[in-house]
Amino acid sequence: MKISVNNFNLQWLKKFWFLAKLYWFSEERWGAITLLLLLLLLSFLGAVLLIIFSIFLGVSNIFFS
Repeated sequence: MKISVNNFNLQWLKKFWFLAKLYWFSEERWGAITLLLLLLLLSFLGAVLLIIFSIFLGVSNIFFS
């Protein structure tokens, strides 16, 4: 039996969607959406803080010149 990379990725995606669909369309979906938005917000704030610290410390001359 020959297993290709594309077939493996497609099978993994189908299995993932089967599990994710049950969760995202259940009664807990608002909690999941809230956690996803919180994760994105914290990631964005972390990136902003890194930029602010690099500008404050004078490292920005290396990146923005």
